[in-house]
Amino acid sequence: AKQFEQGGFYLDIGAHHASYMSNTRLLDALSWRGLCLPLIFRDQDWHGRSCEVNSGFLVPAMPPGNVISLMNCEDKRRGCTQVEVPAVTMEGLLGSVPSVVEYMSLDVEGAELEI
Repeated sequence: AKQFEQGGFYLDIGAHHASYMSNTRLLDALSWRGLCLPLIFRDQDWHGRSCEVNSGFLVPAMPPGNVISLMNCEDKRRGCTQVEVPAVTMEGLLGSVPSVVEYMSLDVEGAELEI
């Protein structure tokens, strides 16, 4: 894994948690830079990560109003709540990253082909 020692840039799309079962946290420890898009942003330990956190939700096409409505069922105390989050397309996302992305994790719960 010598190529990982040099650092690089990664995209983590659909990041579930800042550290638990993370596909990219180790890359932070190896001095990589990255962009993380959590499925639903909530107050986790993202401040401990070196990636830039984008609160947008990746969609295949921009919806009217540039927002998407989701059911958030992560908070077991409050049950499910409807939340609106900013939408972002892959085209819009790639305009804000370097021209070379050495690693990309795409975990969007079955919508990978649409993205």
